[in-house]
Amino acid sequence: MARSARLSKEAGFTLVELLVVVFIIALMAGVVVVNLPKPAPPAETHARELSRALQQAARESIVSGQPIAWSLREKGGSRFERFVGGEWEVMTGSRDPGGDSGSDGTVHVEVVYPAGGRVPATNMGGENPERTDKTELFHRQIVFSPVGEATAAEIIVRSGQHEYRLWLDEAGDVTWHGQEAG
Repeated sequence: MARSARLSKEAGFTLVELLVVVFIIALMAGVVVVNLPKPAPPAETHARELSRALQQAARESIVSGQPIAWSLREKGGSRFERFVGGEWEVMTGSRDPGGDSGSDGTVHVEVVYPAGGRVPATNMGGENPERTDKTELFHRQIVFSPVGEATAAEIIVRSGQHEYRLWLDEAGDVTWHGQEAG
């Protein structure tokens, strides 16, 4: 009996030992949380998604043999359209790449054409811009042709103090970088 009584006193951990272990775990968790990467600024997220979407549109235009346009809405937002049967049709699954968010609730997108650059083809399917209803006015900004050409442009994406620039060359390739405005 003396032996079993002695084992029960020696078995287990003291309260101090448990508190030390909990303190060490909490300290390590705090270090991990402090070193987690910060979320990307809304403009960076929008620029990344727009870059991917533009590259996909360029490839899809070649594969499908149909022109594809990226259009900006007058009040913000965008969409992709396909030129089918002499008319521009909104592509199914076409959504606004990047969404709308930012420090002031908006990601601002601006398109700048290089000096001497060509404006998007507007003779396909009527006038540019196109009024789809009484509230939305879309402007075709970039057109991808089935032969691998695209409207060369610089796309500026801003949100708060962050600005990202995407360059689309005439071959449909997109490059970009960002900076903090200041």
